[in-house]
Amino acid sequence: MISSRQLQLDRAVAALHQRWGPHSLTPLAQLAQPANGIATGFAALDALLGPAAIPLGALTELFGQPTSGTTTFAYHLIGQAQAGGRYAVYLDLDGTFDPEAAQRAGMALDRVLLAQPESDVRALDLARDLLASGEIGIITLDLGQMPADEDRLYRLTTLLLHAQAALLRVELLPPGWMRALPPSPARLRLRLERLRWHEAYGVVIGCRTRVHVVKGHGVGQHADIDLRFESLPEGLP
Repeated sequence: MISSRQLQLDRAVAALHQRWGPHSLTPLAQLAQPANGIATGFAALDALLGPAAIPLGALTELFGQPTSGTTTFAYHLIGQAQAGGRYAVYLDLDGTFDPEAAQRAGMALDRVLLAQPESDVRALDLARDLLASGEIGIITLDLGQMPADEDRLYRLTTLLLHAQAALLRVELLPPGWMRALPPSPARLRLRLERLRWHEAYGVVIGCRTRVHVVKGHGVGQHADIDLRFESLPEGLP
């Protein structure tokens, strides 16, 4: 049963909406997480990508040359996805998963399942089986510089939609890469470019990275973000 106070508040809000417009007041809960997507946590990038940001039920691809911040950004996105309470899966084909760096980027290690399959085919088969459980919020496929089986990727898109999970494909581009990216079933494709390092007391602690939207909402545009991947040495503020 709705209390009299709630009714009075509802009437007051309705009157304000009528006077100032429907967006003059918004319940905070409606802003906590974009509909059908995962917020990146970077205001400029979220504004560029729109309300879905990193879409659920779809494939998102991250590309960048080594030291561009691509892996750190992926770790950060996993932490953002875990805020919803579901588990994350990290399929590490490159054998480079760094749990300390992942934790510093915001990932909750107690809610991450790690696998190091021997091939992209095995990795995608694992992703297929895990999606069927319904408990996985995000699966990250870290390929390093290894190409993925495109046929299996296409088949996964149907399962992603049903599970309302995000599939994050991370691929490092060779230094000096200038060619166009190949076709893909991804709904969102982001290419990362490091602009400069961040240093403190002579120690590199992060970088400024430019995120280019290659495919998806905001295509052809970019946003700059600051990534931090090292803590300061002990004894420094």
